[in-house]
Amino acid sequence: GSGQETTDWLRSFRDNNDGVQLIEHPVNHGYTHAVNTGLAVSAAPYLLLLNSDTIVTRGWLGGLLACLTSNPRIGIVGPLSNAATWQSVPELYDDRQHFAHNALPPGLSPDDMALVIAHAATRSYPQTPFVNGFCFLLKRDLMASIGFMDAEHFPQGYGEENDYCIRAADAGFTLRIADDVYVYHAQSKSFGHERREALSAVGFQALEKKHGSRRFHDLVERAKDTSRLDRVRARIRHSLQLYQRWQALRVQALQGVDTQPYLPRHLASPSIPSMDIPLHILIYSDQPGPDLRLTLEALTPDTLP
Repeated sequence: GSGQETTDWLRSFRDNNDGVQLIEHPVNHGYTHAVNTGLAVSAAPYLLLLNSDTIVTRGWLGGLLACLTSNPRIGIVGPLSNAATWQSVPELYDDRQHFAHNALPPGLSPDDMALVIAHAATRSYPQTPFVNGFCFLLKRDLMASIGFMDAEHFPQGYGEENDYCIRAADAGFTLRIADDVYVYHAQSKSFGHERREALSAVGFQALEKKHGSRRFHDLVERAKDTSRLDRVRARIRHSLQLYQRWQALRVQALQGVDTQPYLPRHLASPSIPSMDIPLHILIYSDQPGPDLRLTLEALTPDTLP
């Protein structure tokens, strides 16, 4: 459970913010039981499960909701992240072929990375058999159809979201990834790496037992077909290259070094002097969206793949 420092902070936050409800359990019954408590008290049409070891970014919730509501049959959506198994960007695997825990590129904050991803996005919302539970947005209609998380088989978490995804698909709902949304995930803060690995193994066994080894492994094989998300990752890597070029131009501008005139490709306006580049970027970077694409595309004649 939470330590006293966390408990005191949460109580203070509740006391100083209207509309915040804090539910406390005197005994730690495990992660999944706590999640179900929150789901049970909510009356909202959309419900979000968000790990405490995350950093959300500008526009994240609106982007997730846009994905979730883009089709009535979508039941669960999740964002891209630095460390979220199949949803990891810009790399899926590390040098050991384990799921990557991508460090933020030098000089980039989570909000900066979110803007880069918004620039790269086509909003194709790739379909997936599993959504990582670190940030998990679902419709109340889905919960009304299949019920709560399975706290009996997955009391500590680690497998409960995969079980929920399987049950959602069985009920006729699809699962999608919001390819224009980024949420940073520190990972392993609740249990530590070794404990997390042990819990993952237990959850894997519980999934095999509940859904059948063959069926579960067939779904894992489907998840391994990463072609759609690989295209997303390729676009993000290209977008990062554009951002890094912008960083170099910005440094030159701030140092008073002359650069090439800066003209957004799709805007009928005179050239913007090099010293105005930082201000121009900041204006267009305030919210993810088409204006950011115009700004970053102006840095190179190349088109995104």
